[in-house]
Amino acid sequence: MVCYTRIGWCSHNNTVSQPRDVTALVEHLGKIASAAPKTPFLYYHFPEMTGVNIPVYDVLVEGSKVIPTLSGAKFTSLDLGDYYRCVALEGKKRERVFFLPCFSILSFGSGGRFSILQGYEQMMLPCLSLGARGFIGLSYSYCAPIYHRLIEAVRKGDMATARSLQLKVPVFG
Repeated sequence: MVCYTRIGWCSHNNTVSQPRDVTALVEHLGKIASAAPKTPFLYYHFPEMTGVNIPVYDVLVEGSKVIPTLSGAKFTSLDLGDYYRCVALEGKKRERVFFLPCFSILSFGSGGRFSILQGYEQMMLPCLSLGARGFIGLSYSYCAPIYHRLIEAVRKGDMATARSLQLKVPVFG
């Protein structure tokens, strides 16, 4: 699947011929990214859909060596360990926002080298506690007030309110 955007695009791996390791996945993504060599490229990690569960951290580290436009990942997984390692790669804060058709982005700045956008709405609260700065999903436009209040509650340290708001978030899938 490939999603085109005004300032970037993303792709996940082929579900027919699944890569056996990070090298094969990076090679596959590199071929796709090379089609638009000046456009930021996001890896779309969705192991429940693709059946490929190669750590995104490994994809970013190895991919950044050979894919100059690799800008981050849409991280649609429940693996908080891998997610946190990716967020830690972000580095120094810098503003960057991605716009994808059919999806809404909730972003309040990203890191330096990579943008790690969490793709599961129900993972907002745990990911905020790990340093998340961006989210991408179906419900961010029509549930925006809930998400904004949840983020503000976390910023104020009001975890009881944040937990209550997280329970109001729709679960897809």
